[in-house]
Amino acid sequence: MVDIMNNEVNSNNIFLALQQQFEQSNRTVKVFEPIADKIVRIKEKWNISEDTLLGTILYRSGGIVFDGWVRLLASGERDIVSWNEALGLDDYIIVADDVLGGLFGLDTNEELAYFAPDTLEWEDMNVTYSQFVRWLVEGDVDKFYENFRWDNWKSEVSELGFSDGINFYPFLWAKAEQERSRKAISLKEIVSLALEMQNQLKRTE
Repeated sequence: MVDIMNNEVNSNNIFLALQQQFEQSNRTVKVFEPIADKIVRIKEKWNISEDTLLGTILYRSGGIVFDGWVRLLASGERDIVSWNEALGLDDYIIVADDVLGGLFGLDTNEELAYFAPDTLEWEDMNVTYSQFVRWLVEGDVDKFYENFRWDNWKSEVSELGFSDGINFYPFLWAKAEQERSRKAISLKEIVSLALEMQNQLKRTE
């Protein structure tokens, strides 16, 4: 098997290795088809080699979803360029997100940070993109989200589209004196509200 951590291998080999690892994973992995003009747009925006894991995922998929919960962005309907432009973040390139509105961003050191929807803060993950993908395939993702998942969450999130998320009320970042309700809404609405609240909090510091 080709090691997906190795950035010196051919794109075709990386993609075949990914497919094999997805099949062996105990997670439900859904790979969307890429859209040609989205691929062109990504290549125009960023000079990312096809013979890297990031380039392979961007150009060979329209996005990849793990257990319906975490979404790797690529060249699909909600493509990585459009999503980053919509969010307008300067310090990170958002390469993935989750149904809660959490964001996974590549910083200038090419390591991942997580925008946590409960704290509205960026948390360093101290992993590269390749290590992050491996974690999604075989790491302890359940522990990372153990405080946010509910009974039958898998069946509920399986109904979501790639651009949908689960909105909680009271919000995850707000104090809850009652049991939180939840419903599926646009992920953009969830994230935009969280980022706006983060900006408001910064202005009051």
